[in-house]
Amino acid sequence: MQTCKLAAWDTETWLIGPAQQAPPLVCTSIKTEAGEYLLHHSESKPFFDQILFDTEWHFAGHNLVFDLGVVVEKWPEFLPAVFDVIEQGRAHCTMLRMQLIDIATGCFRGEYRELTKTEKEKGKKGVIWQDIRYDLSSTHARFTKKYLDKDTWRLRYKEFKDIPIAEWPEGAQRYPIDDAVATWNVFIGQENVREHLNKEIKQSFPDISEPDPLGDENNQMKHAWWIHLMHCWGIRTDSVRIARLEQETSRVFNETKLFLQLTPICSECGRLCHKKAVGRPPECWDHPYAVPTSLVKHDGVKNTKVAKLRMQYSMGGLDHCRLTKKGFVSVDSEACSMSGDPLLQEYAALTSLQTVVSKDIPALKLGRQFPVHSHFKSLQATGRTSSSAPNIQNIRQLPGIRECFVPRKGKVFVAADWDGLELRTLAQTCLKLFGRSKLAEALNRGVDPHLTVAATILKISYPEAFRRNEAQDKEVHRARQTGKIANFGFSGGLGYDALILFAKRNYKIELTYEEAKQLKIDWMYAFPEMRLYFEHIGNLCNNHEGLDGRGATTIQQLFSKRIRGQIPFTVACNTYFQGLGADATKNAGWLISKACYLDKSSPLYGWRIVNYIHDEFILEGPEAEAHEAAMELKRLMILGSEIYLPDVKPTVSKPMVMRCWSKKAKQVWKIGGDKPKDDSDTLVPWEYREAA
Repeated sequence: MQTCKLAAWDTETWLIGPAQQAPPLVCTSIKTEAGEYLLHHSESKPFFDQILFDTEWHFAGHNLVFDLGVVVEKWPEFLPAVFDVIEQGRAHCTMLRMQLIDIATGCFRGEYRELTKTEKEKGKKGVIWQDIRYDLSSTHARFTKKYLDKDTWRLRYKEFKDIPIAEWPEGAQRYPIDDAVATWNVFIGQENVREHLNKEIKQSFPDISEPDPLGDENNQMKHAWWIHLMHCWGIRTDSVRIARLEQETSRVFNETKLFLQLTPICSECGRLCHKKAVGRPPECWDHPYAVPTSLVKHDGVKNTKVAKLRMQYSMGGLDHCRLTKKGFVSVDSEACSMSGDPLLQEYAALTSLQTVVSKDIPALKLGRQFPVHSHFKSLQATGRTSSSAPNIQNIRQLPGIRECFVPRKGKVFVAADWDGLELRTLAQTCLKLFGRSKLAEALNRGVDPHLTVAATILKISYPEAFRRNEAQDKEVHRARQTGKIANFGFSGGLGYDALILFAKRNYKIELTYEEAKQLKIDWMYAFPEMRLYFEHIGNLCNNHEGLDGRGATTIQQLFSKRIRGQIPFTVACNTYFQGLGADATKNAGWLISKACYLDKSSPLYGWRIVNYIHDEFILEGPEAEAHEAAMELKRLMILGSEIYLPDVKPTVSKPMVMRCWSKKAKQVWKIGGDKPKDDSDTLVPWEYREAA
């Protein structure tokens, strides 16, 4: 890229507020090879006319989608051009670029560092986990060792909206220019890192083709833009249902606490204790004389000592655990989530439920007057997204929480989700890697993969299992549920211990250690390619040390070519198919957003995405257009995802129209009821009815 055609820019605005996520523009700061500039909002339009419509220009910004949103809010006529420049790959977000680089090198959001001399003198041992932040000042410091002043002027620019720049204090003039210059420096630094990493990854991992840590930049920029538009639009809530949610949260909190109190853990090694015979106390097979304990004491207090033991067991030793700044094993929510251990995830859920009460519910209450603007992060290490304040994406399994979200007055929701998405991405991965997959064959024939495993467990044919399942045979039903456990648990690399917890907590099925071992044998018999899958990942982990010699491997995401580095076995197992699912669904979101904002001939024009839940979209729009919108949503979801699933075709079977978001929602047809009478029948809104 020619730097003379690069413009780094930033905006200063009024403060963000409810229903004002793209606040009024005050000034635009610019850095090009020719110099530095500061433009009053009344003088900024010619600059955007130039960089948006002259295809020789590329431009960079830090958290660029925010600034683009500000520009489009002031000049709506620029909206089509913004979509165009993003699609052309001319828009570069230095925050996203830094995240992609860190994902490729295995230090996304943090890394272990060696102790300093002073820390060693104080008696500290091992390594220290150091968080990595992605704000402009922190990112700039990584390249220049210099932090920016972000406290003096950042919150005051509303004061200067109607004052000529020449009359601003010198510091107020310098602050935005420094941001633009910092963005320029970061972009150039990232290009240098990119070149260095390309060579290093190619040398260390010759099996990775085209090893570009920023190879997925354009896709992620597209995703970030439509997700930002969704954030700005927001979603509304219902006050009566929020009151019920407060009561339900308290109930689930107590239930989770009891589950943790009653699950015995070995006080020596942190392993799950097993009851070998009726009447005998639980015991650890490695420490039969250790006294069983639990992650929550009988008085309701968290047992952090045992949680740390469990973390060490789950992560395979202290060396693999994330540590606090003081050098202790971390058991915070993020560490528990990263462990992949169902018991530690429930341990973290106690804090999560407390957050629902203290933060999320108050935020939901604001949605009665203003839209709720959840803070979406468009890129996590897996390729997926996240949501917070409040979290409306990975939402807690609380009865009534989804029903709190309702459309604006006079509107309805349309929603649709993919059928068995991650099973399809897993099958596609195996086809791409090995050229064959029984799971892919089953899915393409319309065969139920859970029932396939059930037939293997029961040692009967699939037709017999299907017939008995249709007749509501209890034995087949339980075997099918067990098949679900295998399909969703083993594919991510869960060990037997973790699978037992996964089964108990999510499916209310209790498996012994021996039953879990037999289940894996049956599952691999049903889908023999999974043995190849685990061998492939195992070989990668055994043969590659990673860029810093920590014994991890680096893989390249299929189709999108995104690099993810320094990952252990279980993370690699998940990354292939989970990342592929994220790429497929986020690409669909781009097509849906273009239809909503740009295509006046589309049934979705004027509709808005209000939520995206990994494999599901929820849109809001006029009731009179709901049927056509639902059908077009289905079409675009398939169209956007099929380029990532060329051999295992994606399906979206039941788009719905709803008066509120709910897991209970079903298709309702105007004439046929639960099934369409004919091709002329149309979808009508499903009505939520409160439980008696």
